[in-house]
Amino acid sequence: MEWSEENWKIIAGVAFFMLAIRSMEGSVAELSGRKFKLFLKRETSNRLRAAAAGTVIAAILQSSSVVNLIILDMTGSGILSLQSALALTLGANIGTTVNSWLVAMLGFNTGFESWVLPITGISGILLHFTQRKPGLQNIFRLLFSLSLLLFSLDFIKSGMGTLVTHSSLQFFKNPFLFALFGLAATAFVQASSIIMVLALTALYLHTVSFESACALVLGGEIGTTLKLFFAARGNTGVKKAMALGNFLFNVVTASVFLLFLEQACSIVMHVAGADHPVIALVLFQTAFNLVSLALFLPWLPKIAAFLSKRPSVAAETISPAINLQGPQAVQQIEEEVRKFTTLSALYIMGSFGSQAKPGNEKQLSGFTQKTGMQQYALLKQFYGQIHRLSLQVRKQKKDELVAAKLDQLVSAARNAMYAAKSIYNIHEDIRQFRNSSNDIKFNFYLDASKRVPAFCTPLLALINAPSNRNKYKEQLGNMYQSMRTAYRATLVSLYVDPVSDGVSDIEISSLLNCNREIFSAFKSLFFGAVELLLDAPDADLFQKSPGFIR
Repeated sequence: MEWSEENWKIIAGVAFFMLAIRSMEGSVAELSGRKFKLFLKRETSNRLRAAAAGTVIAAILQSSSVVNLIILDMTGSGILSLQSALALTLGANIGTTVNSWLVAMLGFNTGFESWVLPITGISGILLHFTQRKPGLQNIFRLLFSLSLLLFSLDFIKSGMGTLVTHSSLQFFKNPFLFALFGLAATAFVQASSIIMVLALTALYLHTVSFESACALVLGGEIGTTLKLFFAARGNTGVKKAMALGNFLFNVVTASVFLLFLEQACSIVMHVAGADHPVIALVLFQTAFNLVSLALFLPWLPKIAAFLSKRPSVAAETISPAINLQGPQAVQQIEEEVRKFTTLSALYIMGSFGSQAKPGNEKQLSGFTQKTGMQQYALLKQFYGQIHRLSLQVRKQKKDELVAAKLDQLVSAARNAMYAAKSIYNIHEDIRQFRNSSNDIKFNFYLDASKRVPAFCTPLLALINAPSNRNKYKEQLGNMYQSMRTAYRATLVSLYVDPVSDGVSDIEISSLLNCNREIFSAFKSLFFGAVELLLDAPDADLFQKSPGFIR
């Protein structure tokens, strides 16, 4: 086959289509604010209602990817239950077929330029005059993206028309191979809508059989679920569970359709009419998602329970073996706080390129192998679990001594979370200092990368190695004095003339802020260890120690 200008039209059309889809998703994401999220939260009182809400929202926003990613975020934050999230996802998969219906009914009609060109021109120009009005700008961006999408179809049709004269696209005889091709292509371009457009175009030009086009669509429906896997990778377990659920929905349904592909195609073609293969293909996609909804919606409670018990999910939550009414509940919470404090210290050290060896590396390897952002997200979830579980134990026990001990443990976890937050606040500054060509900023990073493990390593040894209370008090007292001395020394070093002359006003401000946040993290982590290791009277004595961060 000779490579010609028409072949480039197909590639250009696909590129324009991808650009249009990404632009539409971006504008939709900006428009999806608080009201949208409140609607999702409100409409999840039961499975059927949640599925209907997902369908409506995806149909309006024209992007199941955006809807699913927002659902994923709300699920990870605990706003939505896993069951509600899965129901919303099933509905969103149906709603996104509206985009295919629009393409089938508008994109393959001639003469659409007469009304698309004015929309393209007006919306494109107004994009540049509404920068101070984000709401209007997003609306015009959405309109411009939709018109660009229609023009991309014209490019694809034109290029594919020439391609057909030179070769046939019926390169696979087996529908299963077509499905694999659709899966691989969708995974590569991260948009099942592109595969749908190519299948519709090939079918419109009689390049592939209806059965082959349907197989391509099935592969695309599986491939599009991989986007959620990428989004959930390294995040909280419930996000992984949602991504896995969405994947299983489409894999199981696609397997059923592939096994009975000939019969399914015959039924759909009969309903749509033999003269309307393009409409029949969109109807096939819609039927696929409707069948998926019918298959899984009644079983969502059991499916959500099964996914929640997966090792990859349970490993990132507090052990379900904790008995709230058992005599060991408080001790078990204490162990979770010990683990949480250790993880916070590891996050702080990892932010400066250091790795600790607290003695249980295998248990914590799953945490240390994640990125800093992923570690921080897990710390927030873990802290919330400790807080919630301590409240539940307090309600069950109703004992003053137990309540006092739980307060101390929660205070320890809270301080450890504050320590992680201090480092998170200067994450970008740390990155800039590490890569800076300015020797003063780079040397500040080098100095901090030595101070951080020098402080955290002995503190981790205290937290994870059993010892007597008196020894704890002595070692913690020495650490506190060393911390105060180090803070004063580093502060003085930043106020000398060579430093002030070697950096700008903004840079010296960043250096001073980073120094404060680092030592604030040290102080918070230290007091977390105090609350964890000492009895209440001894811990109170440390709380009354003179402050040193000014």
